[in-house]
Amino acid sequence: MIKGPFKNPFLVAVILIAVIAIGSVLVPKMQVDILPVFRKSAMQILTLYPGMPTEVVEKDITSRMERWTGQSNGILKQESKSLMGVSLVTNHYRADIDPAEAMANTSAYAMSDMYYQPPGTLPPMVQPFDPTASTPLMLLTASSDTKSGKELYDVAYYALRQMLSGVKGIIAPAAINPDSRTVDVFVDISSPDCSIRPGIYVEGTLMGGSRDSLMSLPAGVRFVENGLPFASAVIQGIVKKIPLTILAEDKNSIAFSAVGIDASTQFIITGRNLVTEGETVSTKLKK
Repeated sequence: MIKGPFKNPFLVAVILIAVIAIGSVLVPKMQVDILPVFRKSAMQILTLYPGMPTEVVEKDITSRMERWTGQSNGILKQESKSLMGVSLVTNHYRADIDPAEAMANTSAYAMSDMYYQPPGTLPPMVQPFDPTASTPLMLLTASSDTKSGKELYDVAYYALRQMLSGVKGIIAPAAINPDSRTVDVFVDISSPDCSIRPGIYVEGTLMGGSRDSLMSLPAGVRFVENGLPFASAVIQGIVKKIPLTILAEDKNSIAFSAVGIDASTQFIITGRNLVTEGETVSTKLKK
């Protein structure tokens, strides 16, 4: 075997040149990621309703969006997250489903569901989702002592957004409109016993004045229809459905305002399903 190549030096040279040429073309195209190639497509549906409580978002927006988009062909599993005013549904598809087909089906079902969403719900945003992609690394905030919120939004949307879109690795960054009534609050809290851990979050409501001056009831008195809060009250012996404006709430009670009621109005806390609106009832003080 050793004498063979020496008898055919030109053949050996041609083979070496061919190996080098083929290698120089194929090596740059080789996969260098230690993870396997992930071919399953996924779609995210983001739906916004500024100011809607988390539990209402889950029942009236997220659950409906899950049922509708879950009818897409080839869906493998669903994941969802509900926050105050935000619904995020992620649909994972099988590997044999084309991403374009998944996008078309998800968009069609999501827009069809808009008919059943609460009035005021913003149109859903459907975008491809890569389960193996990196998580966002930065949140850029624009602030100014002289410009108004609308002017800052224009700067962020039309100037900064276009500039960032030209940076490699950044895909269509979104500018948050201040009209959505959401704000990031940073609070410096001392925790010497390390009871506050990274990742903990809270939801709160900023109120003006004293909560003692507001009307409050047990949280169970409230029910939701078409995304709006109501309560059943007995006014002059007749059951009426009263629309509520929720000012503050916790797990046990709600503080609210409503038109046409006062501190003497009687509300139905339990047994609301036993009566209907407009029905005449009599109340008795339980001793």
